[in-house]
Amino acid sequence: MFRNKIIVALLVLIASVANAQKDSIVNTGDETVIVVKDYVPTLIDANKISDAPSADTTSIFTPVFKYDVDVKKYNTVFTSTPIKPVRIKDDNIKKLYRGFIKGGYGTHNTPYAEVFYNALRSKEFNAGFHYRHLSSMGKIKNYGDTDNSNNGFSLFGKKFIDAGILSAELDFERNVFHYYGFDRREIIFSKRETKQRFADIAGKIDFTNNNTDKNNWDFGLGLGFNNYTAKRHADKTSETGFNLNGNLGKYFNENYANLNLNVEYNKTEQPDGIYQSGDFPNPVNNLVFRLHPRYKIKVYDFDLTVGVNFEAESVEESKMHLYPFAEARYKVAQDVLSVYGSVSGGVIKNSYKSITSENPFTTNFIFPGNSNNKLEFKAGTDIKLDKEISFNGYISFSRVTDKLFFYNIPREGAEYVTFINLYDDADVLKLHGGLQFLQSDKMQLGLYATYQNIKPDEFAKPWYLPTVTTGLTGNYTMQDKIIVKADLFFNGSQFAPDEAGEKEFVKLDGWIDANLCVEYRHSKLLSVFAQVNNIASQQYFRWYNYPSYRFSTMGGFTYSF
Repeated sequence: MFRNKIIVALLVLIASVANAQKDSIVNTGDETVIVVKDYVPTLIDANKISDAPSADTTSIFTPVFKYDVDVKKYNTVFTSTPIKPVRIKDDNIKKLYRGFIKGGYGTHNTPYAEVFYNALRSKEFNAGFHYRHLSSMGKIKNYGDTDNSNNGFSLFGKKFIDAGILSAELDFERNVFHYYGFDRREIIFSKRETKQRFADIAGKIDFTNNNTDKNNWDFGLGLGFNNYTAKRHADKTSETGFNLNGNLGKYFNENYANLNLNVEYNKTEQPDGIYQSGDFPNPVNNLVFRLHPRYKIKVYDFDLTVGVNFEAESVEESKMHLYPFAEARYKVAQDVLSVYGSVSGGVIKNSYKSITSENPFTTNFIFPGNSNNKLEFKAGTDIKLDKEISFNGYISFSRVTDKLFFYNIPREGAEYVTFINLYDDADVLKLHGGLQFLQSDKMQLGLYATYQNIKPDEFAKPWYLPTVTTGLTGNYTMQDKIIVKADLFFNGSQFAPDEAGEKEFVKLDGWIDANLCVEYRHSKLLSVFAQVNNIASQQYFRWYNYPSYRFSTMGGFTYSF
C-alpha cells in the first residue's frame, strides 16, 4: 500500500515538470548544426596570485617629554683628618775628591802610575790635570829587547760665562819603542840602534755659545795645533799641524739647519835622502778643507738629514770632491725598535802621527797621503730587547781609493823587520753587531762582532787587516766592595807579504786574549786590585815577526784625596 503511494507521487512530480518545460519552450524553428573538425580542448592559463612581503612603512616618532627635577639638599657632616706631607728623598750628592792616584807593578818589570787632579764642583770654572806612565822591560825568547814606555800629561780648563763656554787644553805625550823583530841568536843590536822615540805636544782652544732660545743661532769655533817628532837612531822626522773647526746652526720651525767647517794642515819633514827617487816631495804639505751643510727634518717618528760634503785636498796636487749626504732614521716602535740608513763619503787624512801611532815599527820612509772614501752605503737597526738589554747592528759597503796598508820590507841578511805604508784601491764590506746589558751600577756586559771583507785591486791580500774581530767585556759589583772586570778578545787570521819571496803571502794565525781584574774597596778612599793579562798565555803576532808577551800579572792600589 505504501509502495503504491510512492509510485503515484513520482508520477505526479514528473508530470508537473514536463508541463513546466512545455510552457517555457519558444518556437525557434528548425536548425541544423554541422561539425567540420574534431573538438580541440583549450586549457586557460592560470594566473598566480602574487603575495610578496613588503617593508613596514609605519612612521615612528619619539615623543617629547618635559619634566622638572625637584632638587633637595641633603645636609652631610664631613670631618677632615690631617694628611702627612709626601717626603721626597733627597738625592745624595756624592762627595768629590780633588785627587786620585792609581799605581801598580807587574811582571815583565812593568811599573804603572796614573794621577788625576781636578777642581771641585763650581758654576764658574773647571780645571785639572792628568798624568800617566806605563813601561815594560820584559824579555821574549830569541827576540830583541822589547823595552817600551808610554808617558802622557794633560792640562785642561773650562770657564763658564753668560755667553757660553770657553775651554782650553794642553797635551804632551812621549812614547818609546824598540825594534825587536829579529833573531838575537844570529845578530845583536844595541838598544841605541833599535830605539825609537815619539813625542807630541798639542793644544787647542774652543768657544761654544750658550743658546737656550730656538730663535737664536748656535755657533762654535775652535783652533788647535800639534808638533810631532820621531827619532830613530840618528834620524829625525818632524810634523807640524794646525786645525780649525767651526759650526753654525739654527732652528727653522721644528727643522734644524747647520753648517760645519773643518780645515787641517800638516807639514812633514823627513831626513834627507828618504825620497831619493824624487817621486815624492820633502817636506810633504798636506791640506784638507771640509764644508758640510746639513738640514734636518723631523716628522713624528721619522728623522731625515740631507746635505752635501764639499771637500778639497792638496798633497802632491790639488783635488776637489763633492759627496752626497743623506741620513734617515725611523722609529718603528717608540723606544723599542728603530731602523736607519745613510749614504756619504769623504777624505780620510793619513798623517805621519796617525800612521806611526798605528804601527810604531815603520821605517823613516813614510808618505802621509790621503784616502778617498768615494761612496759609502750603510743600513742598520737599534733594538731595545728589554729595559736592560739593547742591540745595534749595521751593514755597510764602501769604495775607497788609496786605502792605507802596511807592508813589511824584505830583509837583506840579519836585520830587524820594518814596515812601510802603501796605498791601494779597495772595496770594503762590513757587518757589525753589538749586544749590551746594563743593570744599573751593579752589572754591565757588552758583546760585539765585526766581519769585514776587504778586496784590494792590486795587492794579493788586505795586509794586516783581520776578517773577523769579536769581543766580550763586563764588570760586576758585589755589595759595593768587590768589583770584577773581565775582557775577552778574538782576532781572526790575517795575511802578511812573504819576505822570503817563495810565496805571495804568509798567514798569521788568529788569537784570543783574555784578561781579568779584581778590585777590593777597603773604603771610599782606598782600594787594592790584582790583574792578569793573556790568561791563555798565547803568543800572537799583530805584526810580522813581532810577537806579544805571554801571561802577565799586575797588582796595585787606588787612593782618593
